[in-house]
Amino acid sequence: EISLQGFDTMKFSSILVAAGRATPIQAKIAPSKQQKEVIVVAKTVLVETKSPQISVNFENVLVQNVPNSRNFIDIVNAAPAINDNDAYGESGNVSWGGGGVYLARGSMTSSFKINSVDVSNPAYGMTYVNPLYETIEEVQITSIGASAEYGNFVGASVNIVTKSGTNQFHGALSGNYTGNFLYATNLTKHPDYEYQIDWAYNSEVAAILSGPIIKEKLFFSIAGGFAGLKTKYKTGENWETQDRPRTYGKLDYRMNNANTFSMMLNINTSNHTNYGLWGPLYALSTAFTENLAMNAIYASWNTILSSKSYVYVKFAGYKDHINWDPTNPGIPQYVDGSNYAAYGGSQVERKIFSSRWSINSQLSYYADEFLGMNHEFKF
Repeated sequence: EISLQGFDTMKFSSILVAAGRATPIQAKIAPSKQQKEVIVVAKTVLVETKSPQISVNFENVLVQNVPNSRNFIDIVNAAPAINDNDAYGESGNVSWGGGGVYLARGSMTSSFKINSVDVSNPAYGMTYVNPLYETIEEVQITSIGASAEYGNFVGASVNIVTKSGTNQFHGALSGNYTGNFLYATNLTKHPDYEYQIDWAYNSEVAAILSGPIIKEKLFFSIAGGFAGLKTKYKTGENWETQDRPRTYGKLDYRMNNANTFSMMLNINTSNHTNYGLWGPLYALSTAFTENLAMNAIYASWNTILSSKSYVYVKFAGYKDHINWDPTNPGIPQYVDGSNYAAYGGSQVERKIFSSRWSINSQLSYYADEFLGMNHEFKF
C-alpha cells in the first residue's frame, strides 16, 4: 500500500517476493480529487537483463507438492544443471548414510545455508542440517555469476528458508509410507537379485503449528516429526532399522516498524541398528550401531535505517556427534572372497565430531538515479 496526503492510496497484491532478490515496485499516484482504478497485468521477463547471476527459487507450494524422499536435497537436484548433488559440471558429491536414508547430503564444491548463513561441513562440504521437510518455506539456489555477497563455492549456493509464524494460526499433519507391497521388480532371476532391498516399512509422520503469541508483535512456529525405516537384503536374514526424530522451533519478534529479531532451533537425532551389513551373507556380529545427535541454531536482527537503507546481522551454526559402536568390539572381520560372506566383528569404530559457527552482516543502500540508473550497494 502506497499513500500520501492529498493523493489517492494505491494498493498492491499478489506480489512475488523471492529470497535473495530485490523486488522493485513502480507506482504513480494521482491527486485525491481524481477517482480511478488501475489494474496492471504483466508477465515475468524470461531473460534476466540486469544481472549475470543464475538462480532458481522453489517456493512453498512446489516444495510441498513435488514427490520425493522428503529431503531438501531432492529439491536441489530438481534444478536445471544440478544432478546427484553436483552443480553446473562441478564434481564432489558427498553423502553419509545408506539404504535410501542419508544423515548428510551435499557436495564439496557447493555451500549450504540455513536462512542465508553457511552451515556446510568444514571438512567435506555436505551438511548434516536437514530441517523437517514441513518447515521449509523456500529453497534458493544461486550459481554462476553470483554477486560478491556469495562465496565459498564453485558449484552452487543453496539457501534453505524456514517458516515463520503470522497473525493467524496455521497447522498441518502429514505422513507418508512405503513398503513392500508398493514395490515391484522383474529382477528375480537377475544375478544381483540377492542384493535387492526388502522393505518392511519406510515411513514418516510430522506436525507443524504456527501463529501469534502477541498479535503484530511476537510469532511462533513449532514442528516435530518421526521417521522410521526397516530393511534387509532379499536373501538376507538380519533386519536393519533406523529411527529419526526431529524437532523445530522458531520465534520472530517485531519490536517496532524498523526492527525485527528472530531465533530458531533445529534438532536432528538418529538411531541406526544393525548398520554395516554390506551384503546378504554378512553375519550379524559384523554390524554396528550408529547414533547421531545434531543441533542447529539461528538468530538474526534486521533494522531499517531509512527508506533507502537497511542492516541485518545473522548468526547460525551447528554441532554434531556421531558414534559407531560395534556389536563385537575388538574382534577382526573376515570376508570370504568366493561368496562375499563376512564373519567376526565390525570393520571400524568411530566417534566423529564436527561444528561450524558463522556470522553474516550486511548494510544495503539503494541509490536512485545514480549515474542515470538505479543501484543497490551492499557492504
